[in-house]
Amino acid sequence: MTALYETDLAYVHHTGFGDLARGAAPALLAMLKEAGIGKGGHVLDLGCGSGIWLHALARAGYETTGIDGSPALLAMAHRHAPRARLIDGSVHAIALP
Repeated sequence: MTALYETDLAYVHHTGFGDLARGAAPALLAMLKEAGIGKGGHVLDLGCGSGIWLHALARAGYETTGIDGSPALLAMAHRHAPRARLIDGSVHAIALP
């Protein structure tokens, strides 16, 4: 299967839509806290893209796993969230952690 997001499109996705993830992160972190999922919890990000949300989670003290089918986006995610466990594949075809 050919990756849907190769290097150029991964860059466009990250730069064009990254502000959405950055802007949503504070509210999502507050929702986790309200749900009793505090620092040290493990968050699984399905379709993690370039890792912006993984980065916000890690800064807030969460353990993170990201899944994406694009090696180019996962390479970006590795740069943004180097401690995240990253899985290359479809959420439909792998066993979720």
